[in-house]
Amino acid sequence: MNSDEIIKELKSSPDYEGQIIFIKRIEKREAKYGNLSNHLPKKLEELLLEFGIKRLYTHQADAVNRIRKGENLVIVTSTASGKTLCYNIPIIENLISNPDDKALYIFPTKALAQDQLKNLNLFTFRIFGDRIKAETYDGDTPQHKRKKVRTNSSILLTNPDMLHYSILPNHVKWAQFFGRLKYIVLDEIHVYRGVFGSNTAQVLRRLNRIADYYRTSPQYICCSATIANPVELAEKLSGKKMKIIKNDGSPKGEKTFVFWNPPIDRKKENVRKSTNIQAQKIFSKLIEKKIQTIAFARTRIVAEILYKYTIEYLKKRKNFNTESVRSYRGGYLPEERRKIEELLFNGKLLGVTCTNALELGIDIGTLDACIIVGYPGSITSVWQQSGRAGRTKSESMVIIVAYDDPIDQYFINHPAYYFDSDPENAVIDPYNPYILAGHLSCAAYEIPLCESDTQYFGPLTDELINILEDEGYVKGIQNRWYWSRGESPSAKNNLRTASGDNISIVEMEESRNVIGTVDFPSAFLLVHPGAIYIQEGESYLVHNLDITRKIAYVKKCNLDYYTQPVTYSAIKVIEKRGDKKIKNIFAFFGNVEVLFSVFSFAKIKFYTLERFGMEKLELPEQKMETASVWLDFSTLDFEYILSLGVRPADGLVGIKNLMLATLPILSMCDKNDIGGTIDIKNPASPGIYVFDKYPGGLGFSEKGFELIEDVLNMGYDLLMGCDCENGCPSCVGASDLRNVVYRDSDGKGGWFYPDKRATKIIMELII
Repeated sequence: MNSDEIIKELKSSPDYEGQIIFIKRIEKREAKYGNLSNHLPKKLEELLLEFGIKRLYTHQADAVNRIRKGENLVIVTSTASGKTLCYNIPIIENLISNPDDKALYIFPTKALAQDQLKNLNLFTFRIFGDRIKAETYDGDTPQHKRKKVRTNSSILLTNPDMLHYSILPNHVKWAQFFGRLKYIVLDEIHVYRGVFGSNTAQVLRRLNRIADYYRTSPQYICCSATIANPVELAEKLSGKKMKIIKNDGSPKGEKTFVFWNPPIDRKKENVRKSTNIQAQKIFSKLIEKKIQTIAFARTRIVAEILYKYTIEYLKKRKNFNTESVRSYRGGYLPEERRKIEELLFNGKLLGVTCTNALELGIDIGTLDACIIVGYPGSITSVWQQSGRAGRTKSESMVIIVAYDDPIDQYFINHPAYYFDSDPENAVIDPYNPYILAGHLSCAAYEIPLCESDTQYFGPLTDELINILEDEGYVKGIQNRWYWSRGESPSAKNNLRTASGDNISIVEMEESRNVIGTVDFPSAFLLVHPGAIYIQEGESYLVHNLDITRKIAYVKKCNLDYYTQPVTYSAIKVIEKRGDKKIKNIFAFFGNVEVLFSVFSFAKIKFYTLERFGMEKLELPEQKMETASVWLDFSTLDFEYILSLGVRPADGLVGIKNLMLATLPILSMCDKNDIGGTIDIKNPASPGIYVFDKYPGGLGFSEKGFELIEDVLNMGYDLLMGCDCENGCPSCVGASDLRNVVYRDSDGKGGWFYPDKRATKIIMELII
């Protein structure tokens, strides 16, 4: 692949309007090698030679040497740097000498565990034959095979969910395994942040407790992409002290980054042309040139729309096989995902549109190009996604296509941030009381709780045990607390969402096929009545959402639009836990109660993005107690602001939108991890609230409170750096019904709009 030729061809296209605003080439890097302290066993050394591995990279050799010494490690190197060998080599070496020892490999997804098993078995079978086996144990493992896996596996590959739901609650069946457990491998730890990371930290504390029960003290080996706090994260997850290896010695081919900003559509008042259509045109051009390409989208619907647009374009081209392009995302059935992974690996697919589900280290072969459609939420994700192209020494290309929202416009116009800034911190809160209470229930079911369990679960343990006892979940007998309900509590504690329930998406045809799933909170946004659910380019109209039976009934249809939900939220302060003065207003942090609902949805035409209808919904309101940072504007003179010809509330909406844009940059959270609202019901104390979208909070709004001056200053820079007049999606948001989420408090059906001038006036008063 020649990136210069591709750039030249993109620039010569009839619809090129100067979209390429920055190009950077990262030069190829030669390998650096290290030395082992002792020779490997002859069988293992010969096998590595067969695979073309004559020497180990510096980080691999360092890892093997230190794992041999028994150190708990976190290995932080780039995508495709050979981290897997860092732990496979010393673990297999140990099994040659100690064949009864066991190793537990934990991956964040089933697909990643299945993928790693293929490579691992190449080693174990060649060295041990059938004497020592590596096996996966996940939700797809047949019941009749599970006992055999428990008794025969020396290396067990699983995920946190299976540990939580099946292995730990049934640890007695695994006594032989836990009694010889020597290693715990925790791969892709940068994924474990927010809700999932906080839950996984408690699962691992339960694992440590059970290992102690069986008198083993397994060594932790963690692997991560580049983040700012790998040691801190690994220690919070595992509950163990860690040492770091980051001397990456792997070679890299030349990689060209292209920053692409869709042009302004002057007829739409500073709204840029569709990012999705711009990305589709680039994607289609690369596919036509037989350049194997992966396109990452931020959301499921964008991945599907991009696929739909591409297929419709390619169908118009003569003799082009549209089967060579697929879409891939969470919610697909396991067999569908594995088929797509295999087709990619074997080179039978030229392109795939996907969410971050393919961001992890699943071996999908060597790709030539990567398109990142919209800033994916962190610099870490940018590097992970870009690393899926050029996974050998060959040249590769990454094209980043921006949306016209504030985060994307900030990054596309500040490219140095990608290449020169430190990566973000991964934030988790293992001791969130809502999360901890659920896992204490699980721990009590596994082994009765006792006073010494504070060493695993922290200082809130005793208080939460008392609450569980008062509510009848545990019963205390002689300073030990026993689970007093019949069923295992793990089934009601979902590790990945705020709800333990999933909604099945079922076709209304006679077959009643289940075509996908969605978590309970997201169901109100994605599969409400009247919503268009898109899968593999096909549109399905949602006819009914049965909350009781947890089923969304859909019917395949041929429509020219998709839908977008509109939400409403209200907020009440429960407890203030911190405050600080910022010039002439106050910032607070504390506990709040949020009430929110999806009350309508818009219909949006494909391609033109025309909004041609709004329909009301009657869905149940959802209530949540969480953590929030908020600004109190009661000290401002709103009469003066009104005298300038603007509505103060419209300025508060603009500031809220800017805060929601900048906080994810500073705290490494996804935009969907936080929410925001304004409150002017009390004229004496109008405010802006930005809250964590998880009961009890997960540290994101607390980080926002700590960095509130940075949040506001970055927001002001975004505001002043945008050349629109009245407000647009690149700064405070567009003043039209696309972004309306607030009803006027007078109850007369009025609306608040993000107004750029009002936002600027208020921001200049407070910073």
